[in-house]
Amino acid sequence: MTEINKAFWQDAINIPAEIRTASVPTNLQPHEIQIRTHAWGFNPVDSAVQKFPIPIMQWPMIPGVDVCGVVSRTGSSVTNFQQGDRVLATAVGTITNDPRHGGFQTYVAVDAKLACSIPARFSFADGAVLPLGLGTSAHGLYAKQYLALDVPRDGPLKHTDRWLFVWGASSCVGSNAVQLARASGLRVVATCSAKNFDYVRSLGTEVVRDYNDAGVIDDLAALLDERDVAGIFHAAGEVKTSAAVAAKMKKKPFVCTATFISDGDIPDGVTAKMIWYTPPEIIFEETTAPLFEKFLPAALESGEYKVAPPPYVVNKKGVEGIQEGIDTIAKGVSATKIVVENP
Repeated sequence: MTEINKAFWQDAINIPAEIRTASVPTNLQPHEIQIRTHAWGFNPVDSAVQKFPIPIMQWPMIPGVDVCGVVSRTGSSVTNFQQGDRVLATAVGTITNDPRHGGFQTYVAVDAKLACSIPARFSFADGAVLPLGLGTSAHGLYAKQYLALDVPRDGPLKHTDRWLFVWGASSCVGSNAVQLARASGLRVVATCSAKNFDYVRSLGTEVVRDYNDAGVIDDLAALLDERDVAGIFHAAGEVKTSAAVAAKMKKKPFVCTATFISDGDIPDGVTAKMIWYTPPEIIFEETTAPLFEKFLPAALESGEYKVAPPPYVVNKKGVEGIQEGIDTIAKGVSATKIVVENP
């Protein structure tokens, strides 16, 4: 049967995407695998690439990061996957500017280090929840230029009495930051809306505050001053809120943010840095790859690591349904991951 690779092409910003074919990525590098995609997850960046000129990206492109499907080919040096394996993976076409690596297509080539086996009980929608949210959290928590925590390569690390503060813990990035912090032996203080308290606690957070409460900044600063704080991870919303907490603390912790920093957001005396795309080999070696190799497959299989937030499948239209996924994430969601499935 002839393979047809249907793809979602964004030829320039501020124009509608086009669905047309792309070459099936059969020319794999030795370290790559080809995945037939069964589900895609959606992130705010998927909407941004349609609207804004992002310096590291080139158009035309096939965007998309979060994929889940079945391995259909393997490169010559790949030993940990074989045809038929069910995997989640991080597609990095928006970084490499190589259409073979764009997620929003039927067949995608990915580095085997950025793929992870999923349990048999998982749906493909479950697997599509994790890649970028986990990868962003891991990069912020473990990379040397950010919080530089210890990576749980072989399994959860021994619990300590150090704490991480996560602002926006019900978001996809925040949900993964909480779980990875716990796996790295830290305890967690977090914020979310009151309706998501139980959900955030279920991920391992010990102390939760409503970010809508009056006086929450002062409350958090006083609470954190009583603890040994490894850092602040700002997962969602305006970073000036987390920076304000740090500014009121006696020992002002480093603020790592998954959202943009605007002029005036960071008070004097506070150090903050946005998690940003770095060359893929850095992400591979320092953060995501060590988790995907041993920790994550075992933690997913045992249920110790949760698919969080849960997927919400907006349609099962395949590539034709991708724009609806982008439009849905652009409107904003709470404690939910938007997913589109291939029929």
